[in-house]
Amino acid sequence: MSVLLAPVAAAESSEGFGLSYAPAEWPALLRIAEQLPAFAGLTFRDGLVPALTDVTQAERVRARLKTDPYWRKYSVDLAEAVKAQYSLADLVRAAQAVKRVRPQTTVRVDTALNRVVVNTSVTETARLARAVGVPDLVISRHERPQFRAEVTAKTLTPAGITALKTTPFGENRLNVTLTNPLNRPALLAHGCGGSLPVRVLTLRGERLPDAEQPIICTDVLLRTVFQPGESRTFPSFSLSELSRLKPGPYLWQVAETGERVPWTLLP
Repeated sequence: MSVLLAPVAAAESSEGFGLSYAPAEWPALLRIAEQLPAFAGLTFRDGLVPALTDVTQAERVRARLKTDPYWRKYSVDLAEAVKAQYSLADLVRAAQAVKRVRPQTTVRVDTALNRVVVNTSVTETARLARAVGVPDLVISRHERPQFRAEVTAKTLTPAGITALKTTPFGENRLNVTLTNPLNRPALLAHGCGGSLPVRVLTLRGERLPDAEQPIICTDVLLRTVFQPGESRTFPSFSLSELSRLKPGPYLWQVAETGERVPWTLLP
């Protein structure tokens, strides 16, 4: 167990979660891509689910995944499927094109993000992707998740702060909604039992004192993939000591991602 005290500035990649494929695994991806042209690999929902460029092919893909030795190693929820922009074949071809030009660079096919992830700077990755003709399929390993954030508490009173402090953990009076504004999937790796804590900043971005009795969070990371335009709402709580605040305007900062949302403490 550990106390969650700082934002997690995680790189946007599913590496470490089992859906980021090195060149040695690309032949296996191409083999099933030849049999199932609509298959885009696996992604995260509430569990692992197949991603498809054509969701009408879901039954065919499900039947194949049940029998294919390579894919049976995954615990896949075959009752659901997610629409994908690019197929496995598209992704592997793009990855191969990048690897031919930069053979010493780490290149991965990331099916959770439905993109090729390259371990170069954001600027260099964009230049490289344009040079090999796949600008929309390739992203940098060093990109960070980008979200729009909303917090339910736009205004609070001292009585409202007391209600937040006396509400048992998990009975979410405070919620955070994140929206993926990109035209591609975005991955959020987060802990704290599925909650997204917030802290309080001044309007100048100065961090205010932490709560006297901070919430203890586990080190286990959950992963949530947001499809383009998708919004998800999470229970939240404040890491800052709200009872010390004076009336006035403040910012909520989502601890995991850094987004800031204005709010006001009323007299």
